[in-house]
Amino acid sequence: MSRRVGLPCAAILAVLTAPAAAFDQAQLDQVMTKPYICMECDFTNLQLPSGANFGGTNVMRANFTGSILIEAILQRANLSGANFSGAVLRGANIGYSTLNGTNLTRADLTGATLAGSIMRGADLSGANLTGTDLSGVNLTGANLKGAVGAVLDYAVSLCDAVLPDGSTSKSGCRP
Repeated sequence: MSRRVGLPCAAILAVLTAPAAAFDQAQLDQVMTKPYICMECDFTNLQLPSGANFGGTNVMRANFTGSILIEAILQRANLSGANFSGAVLRGANIGYSTLNGTNLTRADLTGATLAGSIMRGADLSGANLTGTDLSGVNLTGANLKGAVGAVLDYAVSLCDAVLPDGSTSKSGCRP
């Protein structure tokens, strides 16, 4: 069951402990300044101030569809199975995070940092990856079809990944 809430920063802690919390258009200043667990939470169309901190947080299977998270800090977070379809993550720091099976279709990741992240089976189809740091990223089985601006030269593994041109990579596959 989802609840729609508009919270000041002081009240965020109580809501994040409830399952499937929903934050509809919440304007939260520096939300989640410590690591939290908020699995399957609904953050659809969330608009946060620049630099909002989700670092170290476990938000598995959370829904960030259409959210605006410019320069957000998502470093060392567990974002596995989360949905960032159509989200704006320009300049976000998502380095050293786990994004296995994460939906980033049509997401704007311009200038974001994903360095060192594990993105097995992630869907980045149609995403804008212009200027995105993908060094050391594991993209095994990921879908990058139609992604714009992807520089994959320093990715750790592209084994069975669908590349922007629609071809399948064998780079990083073991014999």
